[in-house]
Amino acid sequence: MMSEQQYYSREGVMTGNRLFGRTLVFSVVCHIVLLGVIIVSPEFSSRKVSLPNAIRVNLVTLPEPQAPVATAPPASTGPEKTAPASEIAPEKRAPASEITPEKRSAAKQGKKVNLTKTSLPVKTSVKHKTYNAEKVVRTAIEQIKKDLPQSGSKKVNAAIDKLKEQVAQHEQVVQGARGAAGSLQLMDVYHAEIWHRIQRKWAFSDQLARGREDLEAVMIVRIMKDGRIEEIWPEQSSGNRSFDDSVFRAIKKSDPLPPLPEGYQDRYYEVGIRFNLSELQKSGKHGGQ
Repeated sequence: MMSEQQYYSREGVMTGNRLFGRTLVFSVVCHIVLLGVIIVSPEFSSRKVSLPNAIRVNLVTLPEPQAPVATAPPASTGPEKTAPASEIAPEKRAPASEITPEKRSAAKQGKKVNLTKTSLPVKTSVKHKTYNAEKVVRTAIEQIKKDLPQSGSKKVNAAIDKLKEQVAQHEQVVQGARGAAGSLQLMDVYHAEIWHRIQRKWAFSDQLARGREDLEAVMIVRIMKDGRIEEIWPEQSSGNRSFDDSVFRAIKKSDPLPPLPEGYQDRYYEVGIRFNLSELQKSGKHGGQ
């Protein structure tokens, strides 16, 4: 049997649980009633979200600008009356939409820019003209006589002598240029002569080429005025030492070369000589050294 103390404690717990459950139910019912009153109330139902009113915009075309009224200039003389400004009819401008493409193209064609380059006068070379000294002197004398009809003969003779001196100087310049051109032609002949002599001394075996036919070397040779070879150095190697040695020996065997042409001013002359295996094969001197 339970004691009296245990019985009272159990009864107290049961009583407390019942009280808490009743309080919870009562609180839930109160909240439900309060929420229903708020929803059903007219102030809450009539409250709506109001949107801003729309603004209507009407597009209005601007009036076309009127042409300025042309005023007649005041008359310089006479009491003539000028026409009032209101009587002058303003010029009507055609709208842009009425201009057809043909008219626009015609308007554009009125202002054409010539883009073609103007051809410059072709200058003729002076070397193709013959300088006639006598004709120049004769023309100058006639011009001096026209310009100085009242001057004395001494002035005329002095002017003629000065002109003749200028003509003589010009002829010396022309002769010097011709001499330089002649020396260039002589050097071309000299090049052919020394190449022919060196080529006669050049020999190379095809076996040393190792199947290559594009062997080529360039040697620089310094030649003194008497034709003596002072120095030899390679400018371009063929990549085959045997080929380069054969070229060097050919130049050494050709020493001395022919003397430099008369009139050559420098102390020595340097020339580059190109040696090509294909040229040696054409000459028929390959096959053995």
